[in-house]
Amino acid sequence: FKMARKFPLKIVDDTLKKIFFKLGVMIGNNPGYFIIVPLLLTALCASGFQRMNYNYDPEYLLSPSTGFAKQERAVMEKYFPVNYDFFQPQRMSRVGKFGRVIITAADEGTLLRTKLWNQILELENIIYDITVEY
Repeated sequence: FKMARKFPLKIVDDTLKKIFFKLGVMIGNNPGYFIIVPLLLTALCASGFQRMNYNYDPEYLLSPSTGFAKQERAVMEKYFPVNYDFFQPQRMSRVGKFGRVIITAADEGTLLRTKLWNQILELENIIYDITVEY
């Protein structure tokens, strides 16, 4: 039998044991400090998220300011303007403000029932009649 080799970096192991032991003793003696201070720091840092401005425009985020993307989009918008009478979100060339409505049946059945279909058409008319003043 060969004797098992000892841990070659025993000094590292012993040092880490001492550091974590002292840290555990310090946390055990002052638990309030280690609960309240992290909560206050989290609240302080989280307050900055309220002031963040998000930009979702892929052209701004991914293309250089002197790139061809802006020129190509201008040409596309000139010759293929968005037809809002037959609106298709996947054909938009700019990120716009619009909403999608997801409809499900209350009984989780099919939507292809006459009564539900009439309610969906009524909802569509209500949505189309929305006016916004700005």
